[in-house]
Amino acid sequence: MPREIITIAAGQCGNQQSSNFWERLCLEHGIATDGTIDPEKECYDRKDVFFYQSDDARYIPRSIMLDLESKVIQRTVASEFGALYNPENMFIPESGGAGAANNWGEGYTQGEKYIDQVLDMLDRETENSDSLEAFMLFHSLAGGTGSGFGSLVMENIREHFPKKILQTVSVLPSSGESGSEVVVQPYNSVLTLKRLIQQADSVLLFDNKALKRIKANTLAGTRRSLNTEIDIRETNIFVSQALLAATAPIRFPGYVYNNWSSILTEMIPVPDYHMLVPTYTPFIVPDAEKSLRFVRKTTVSEVLHRLVQAKHSMLAVTANQLQDSSFISVLRFIRGDVDINDFKKQIFGAQRDGLRFSNSFTESSQIILAKQSPFVETKSKLSGVGLWNSTVIGDCMKDVLNEFNLLFNKAAFINSYKRLPMFADNDLAEFNESRELLQYVIDSYNDLKLK
Repeated sequence: MPREIITIAAGQCGNQQSSNFWERLCLEHGIATDGTIDPEKECYDRKDVFFYQSDDARYIPRSIMLDLESKVIQRTVASEFGALYNPENMFIPESGGAGAANNWGEGYTQGEKYIDQVLDMLDRETENSDSLEAFMLFHSLAGGTGSGFGSLVMENIREHFPKKILQTVSVLPSSGESGSEVVVQPYNSVLTLKRLIQQADSVLLFDNKALKRIKANTLAGTRRSLNTEIDIRETNIFVSQALLAATAPIRFPGYVYNNWSSILTEMIPVPDYHMLVPTYTPFIVPDAEKSLRFVRKTTVSEVLHRLVQAKHSMLAVTANQLQDSSFISVLRFIRGDVDINDFKKQIFGAQRDGLRFSNSFTESSQIILAKQSPFVETKSKLSGVGLWNSTVIGDCMKDVLNEFNLLFNKAAFINSYKRLPMFADNDLAEFNESRELLQYVIDSYNDLKLK
């Protein structure tokens, strides 16, 4: 029996990424834009992990969309896949909303007015599941809704559904990013990281700096117009490609890792270290004129090696940081056309691949052959996704905390938070607690490094 996953999208970034993910899920499972399926496209897969069937046999996403302004959700409804979703699972304020002003406190405070409606949606979707395993939250840490409202949703999921896995797809702002519209994004990030540390069971960490680097490398030498919406869609495609590959074993089941908890058990030896770094190769934008340069020969050993390189990480990691770090666990999935005997021969030498593992845990480096969708043609023979549990996460968190301290030590831009009830009377305990917790996590990761 498949174990279901409900996705929740909070804020602009979360909803954009979630919509792209669902579009590509449909393509991988042969589901049309209206939720119907061609009988000739039936295959042995587990559509029920992410979809359920309505009374008229259409496949409906187990998806909830939340935002404090209407633009992105309305755009999803008006899109080619708009008829796919359950309209009862879309929340925006009745007035259309004015957003959270890129302020974590504003998103959290507004969310408190509406959280009961969100819990009703979660209850309804949970009751519609036979064996619910996990909630998967898509959000960004930079703005106000994904960070603040997203934090409140995490707290309530943990309180109301304590036995279910809370998985997040969390996008950090670029460290040291110049010209950002959100000058307070270090505050929003650290306040949200507190909830990701305390409430989530597993966090897939992405960041804009790495996604922009991947986009630049992928599209190098191609002819393309400057268009912000296209840029965002392309980076969302990269995130979707990684998530589709990571969830492939539970959607196209094989002999191992046929539910999400089995993957997390392999990756997370103790709950304190539950932040994971995704890698992927090769990144391809699914437009013919942009992808021609990726028609090349790929091998299992090449893909496996790329999956443990810093330049293929979807979190901004330098080669030096990775070299100085220690792995807690590594899991790599290969998808595509490969002979199983050849696969077994090639993974023997790649099992360690020169990786340094922390002495604090039993060494764990697994390589799995995952099934490919029969409905999606790709220009590369092979693709792969990697998941790292590594002390390099502490280095990335240190960059976030340094930016927070630069602002907080000067009390810069803090007044926009003080006007909210939760920070009234100059009560900045939430900021101090979040900073102290993040510093503790950084120190904990540093203690795991090989000396």
